[in-house]
Amino acid sequence: MQQKLELQRTSQQGIDTTSVEAQIQRIRTTLKRITNINTHINKLRENSNTIASEVDSLKLEIRDALDCIEDSITI
Repeated sequence: MQQKLELQRTSQQGIDTTSVEAQIQRIRTTLKRITNINTHINKLRENSNTIASEVDSLKLEIRDALDCIEDSITI
């Protein structure tokens, strides 16, 4: 990309290379921000999965405790 801009600059084809370079930098910065957001989303998903597993485990434990209570009442 830089080489193309340099060629355009030397050939003087009416392109504002300074402006183009600024926009390229803007795009690169934005892409880095998107990558950062995706990283955070992945961490959230991992944490959500951990929480969901813990909830499932608690449900099983509660059901088991209720079954034990029911068994002791009916005996």
